[in-house]
Amino acid sequence: MEIGVVVSIIITLVLAFIPYLRNRYLHGSKLTMEMDLISFLSVQIGTSPKNEVLTKDGISYIDGNNAIRFFELTWKFKLIMRNNSDNTAYYPKVYFDKSKPKFTKIDPLNE
Repeated sequence: MEIGVVVSIIITLVLAFIPYLRNRYLHGSKLTMEMDLISFLSVQIGTSPKNEVLTKDGISYIDGNNAIRFFELTWKFKLIMRNNSDNTAYYPKVYFDKSKPKFTKIDPLNE
């Protein structure tokens, strides 16, 4: 065999393994998350003080069709995290924005 044929075979094998090595060692794990809605609750907790108070025949009232109302929303859902790659995802962590509404109960990972 000529040296050129051997070199071309080696180059071909190296080029064939580059995508595998890149996905395996450089890109890491690919985690996907699913939210499975279990229940939803909406409760009216009052009206806004910004509502216009109308008076008719000495009786004060708020127009119910145009009133600003406050609601408390409660969601219960299951958050499922899956590893969609060949690489193991070691010690995954979930971070929540502190300025957003708080979660009341979060089950620990790895159970």
